[in-house]
Amino acid sequence: VERGRPEGVQAVFAPSALDEMLKQCDFVVLAASLIAATHGLINADRLAVMEPGACLIHVGRGAQVDEAALVEALDTRRIAGAALDVFEREPLPPESRPWSLENLLLTPPTAGLTDKLWHRHHGLLSDNLRRYLEHKRLPLSWTREKDINCSPCYSFLDTYRALSTDSALHAKCISWNRTSWNRASF
Repeated sequence: VERGRPEGVQAVFAPSALDEMLKQCDFVVLAASLIAATHGLINADRLAVMEPGACLIHVGRGAQVDEAALVEALDTRRIAGAALDVFEREPLPPESRPWSLENLLLTPPTAGLTDKLWHRHHGLLSDNLRRYLEHKRLPLSWTREKDINCSPCYSFLDTYRALSTDSALHAKCISWNRTSWNRASF
């Protein structure tokens, strides 16, 4: 907020002004990482301040939205609609109430799929593996016990720790691409 606003942006709000921002939005797009501050970010109170014609588009992490509160807000038309590609429990069980809501669009978790996704994943994985092998701090770190976030790169590092017999910089890593598992050398 202190840095001003980017070109083309009408307003920038501090995190503490989230409720004020929600009151002004026709569409709310939630695409944040899951950290302690974003866990349960959209709850019954936040949904209550949104305009009745507003729509929530959630492509972040499932635990960021109180699903029961969202179902209630949609069922009572407190908000006009929502689109979700992430859920509190995945896969979304067949008996879950969201399946039957007419004003809720459900999609598989594909919001992150772009032409550059696999290149970015490989870059992140490569950088994290190098840092790990050099005993450097990883740029994003969390504890497994809190189950706050997940990443293919960290899942790989867990596997590497378990299977590795040496930590040479020339270690092989496995990275996912669209069609198969490929081996990449460092």
